[in-house]
Amino acid sequence: AACGEDSGPGEWTVTARADGGVGAVVVEISGQGIEQVTGAGNTRVFANPSGDATTRRVIGVSSGGGTVDFVVSVLDVATGAPTVTAREATSTSNQAVSPAAVSVSISRR
Repeated sequence: AACGEDSGPGEWTVTARADGGVGAVVVEISGQGIEQVTGAGNTRVFANPSGDATTRRVIGVSSGGGTVDFVVSVLDVATGAPTVTAREATSTSNQAVSPAAVSVSISRR
């Protein structure tokens, strides 16, 4: 790895999915130095700008359905990936989906 690749500012890609698709999801994102959370692809993000750089609660709504995709910007990727937990979700047909049925994956962007 080249110098600088393993530390400093960076981004993580987060994807929430469930059988039958996810139309919207509320997630709690916890980690060190979270700067902002934005939508990726067809996802719009609604978040309360917070002075708390360790925990954010975010709503993601996908206009395309299927998955809800976020980008989490952090001050230092060396602190590791944030923890992302689904708290509430709906299907693409606006039916409630158990948060336990939502799979969340995270990877370096």
